[in-house]
Amino acid sequence: MTLNLPYKILSAGLVAGAGFFIASPVLSLSTLADKIVANDTVDWSARVNTENLLPYSKAILEGQLKVKLFNDKQSGHFRSAYEDYNFALGSVDRQAKKLVTAKGFKHFVCGELARFPDLPAKADSGCWMMDASISWQSLTEVKATFVNPETQWQSVAVFKRLGLFNWQLDSVELPVEAMIARLDKQLKAAGSV
Repeated sequence: MTLNLPYKILSAGLVAGAGFFIASPVLSLSTLADKIVANDTVDWSARVNTENLLPYSKAILEGQLKVKLFNDKQSGHFRSAYEDYNFALGSVDRQAKKLVTAKGFKHFVCGELARFPDLPAKADSGCWMMDASISWQSLTEVKATFVNPETQWQSVAVFKRLGLFNWQLDSVELPVEAMIARLDKQLKAAGSV
């Protein structure tokens, strides 16, 4: 059976459309990575749902401050522990906002919130380069898994489909327990010196 020209064109169009649809999350991630490298904030909110990410980044920062407060109190520095905690708590909103911008997003997705704005010595692979593995969850949701090359932490960014070929980063799942455990260990090591 041979297809007439109109059917060949339609078939080719459907195959091309399906291919572009399947590749569209990868293209969105690549565009997001380019925006991060260029610190381009022009259409950042169209590509990243910062309203969903902001409370999450704020909660993680507050959790890290509580771990520091607890360790400082264990060292017997009650007054200075609360003073430091209250002082740092005043800047959590500002820091959380920075982490969900193009400039801070690498730190956010790598789970290196306290390191911002400094990059590690080897920031040339994994999450620092926005390299991720993509897995389809449904026709409207894709997960991008990032690996921190230093700690081997895995972070997951969830992309939701907007329209036919457009995707927006909707949420991030960080390895919070591992992040808190490392911070606790570092604080205890610093307190015993």
